[in-house]
Amino acid sequence: MAEKYDRNLFITPMDTSEFQADLISSLKAHLAPRITTHGVLVEVYGEGVLLMGDSGIGKSETALELIKRGHRLIADDAVDIKRISKDELVGSAPELIRYYMELRGIGVINVRHIYGVGAVKPETSIDLVVKMERWEEGKAYDRLGLSSETYDILGVTLPQVTIPVRPGRNLAVIMELAAMNNRQKKMGFNAAEALVRVRGVMVHPGSAKNVMVNAITVAAEFDQLVPAAERPEHTSGREGFFHPTAIRGTASEVTLSYIVRDHDSQIFSQRQQTLKDIAAFLNKRYGEGTVTVTLHEQYRNMAEAFGDCPFLIDNALAANREAGVEPQVIAVRGGTDGSQLSLRGLPCPNIATGGYNAHSVREFIPVSSLETTVDILQNLVAKFAVPQTSGKQAAGQQAVR
Repeated sequence: MAEKYDRNLFITPMDTSEFQADLISSLKAHLAPRITTHGVLVEVYGEGVLLMGDSGIGKSETALELIKRGHRLIADDAVDIKRISKDELVGSAPELIRYYMELRGIGVINVRHIYGVGAVKPETSIDLVVKMERWEEGKAYDRLGLSSETYDILGVTLPQVTIPVRPGRNLAVIMELAAMNNRQKKMGFNAAEALVRVRGVMVHPGSAKNVMVNAITVAAEFDQLVPAAERPEHTSGREGFFHPTAIRGTASEVTLSYIVRDHDSQIFSQRQQTLKDIAAFLNKRYGEGTVTVTLHEQYRNMAEAFGDCPFLIDNALAANREAGVEPQVIAVRGGTDGSQLSLRGLPCPNIATGGYNAHSVREFIPVSSLETTVDILQNLVAKFAVPQTSGKQAAGQQAVR
């Protein structure tokens, strides 16, 4: 038939649906819009971070320090970027320079040969753009993390942060913090919403007696007054905690970021008051306005939304058992999208995915855990295909009887 009508004929052992899916995926990848841009692409804590800035600003040197800290290089100097969907970009290195890095004064090095295969990756999604620029005295830089910058690539809008560069700044640590902060924001948590700001009084050290108020010293005192036994490293289960996540500043001014958590709403309020009381105590010692505390509630205990929907928990437990997993019901001790959605009217209890070392450079999830999670989700879909009855509906039905 093909010869008769002069048509090409392709034969494959794959099922039609499987072949069509692979073909569409392959065509999307090969025909995707793409550009090549000047920059360095690294993967930091699972986030694809695109470093941009003028030549000689220190992009490659920063990337090298990140590699030494356990992160991965994708591309140096030239980054091939393609848009694989309406809101997702993937970056890679041109074939000729893949895994190579150019360092002024050293030359070209092969990162894969020097640091091993764990230090490189062929491609990664791009989640954050970091613009590196030379420090300009007098320019107002974001100091609280409350501003929101974006950068457009191939019609996809990405979050951007601008990092001023000058001698003495540990850029690798700053990049790690930027990546973690971006990841937390995507998970529904903004680290800039719980801030302690310390303002010092700076004079020349030679004439500082009874005049200088060193913001670093005061910030250290503040953190020492926050209960040491009530930190994440000393608590578990339903015990709440104070978690310092970042500190930045100089002797003139320091900003501390904290996460405050508790399952009990009353104790949660008391924890917020504790930070305010510490600030008031230090202000009496060093002067009013030295320490200010800004607290914004991020989300509440998702369990508050489950009172009328017991079937959510019951179905989750049953779906696990049907997949061969005996579930362990534990208190959630971190920020989740489920918390936000639950309090907005869409109750979403958490189910485990089998991952390990969350928020660590060694975070991973075994393939077997992913396969089991698929089985659990299929069981859940089957259960929710059947009409569910809430607590209020069940009570009404009982009253009718």
